[in-house]
Amino acid sequence: MFTDKEISEIKNLLTPDKNIVIISHQNPDGDAIGSSLGLYHFLKNKGLESTILVPNDFPKFLKWMPDAKKVVIADYKRKKAGEAIYNANVIFCLDFNSAARIGILGDWLTKSWATKILIDHHQQPEDFDYIYSDVTIPATSQMVYHFIEALGEENLVDENVASCLYTGIMTDTG
Repeated sequence: MFTDKEISEIKNLLTPDKNIVIISHQNPDGDAIGSSLGLYHFLKNKGLESTILVPNDFPKFLKWMPDAKKVVIADYKRKKAGEAIYNANVIFCLDFNSAARIGILGDWLTKSWATKILIDHHQQPEDFDYIYSDVTIPATSQMVYHFIEALGEENLVDENVASCLYTGIMTDTG
């Protein structure tokens, strides 16, 4: 988990004047989409806007999740995805440990001046500004919930946040 100092610093980054982007990996699965939408809805409940980006499309069986239609798929909307990263102040990197796992978004991510926050359960993460990496946790969606707890804002977990995070946990663990 992030240290108390890091949590305090991240809290200070999460303000309405920031452009927040959430990115997940190529060929997004239930944990990638669930953790991204879960974080998106949590931020929305905090009064913060964010944009979710994925390199390519995700399976139809995940499109039922609340606001799944708002996920920007870079294969279809390359310019919009590039502009979102270019204008970002804060980028959450969910369910991947390396820029190589996010296709074209990886090049843009590494060139971005935004603060990069990694939440992931895969081995050997690359360098990010803030890293919450734990290979013993079965799903990034569970880690997003732990992050919300560390912020002390579980009261902002509503049905949308919960159903998205649950989907991510269920699909990564069976």
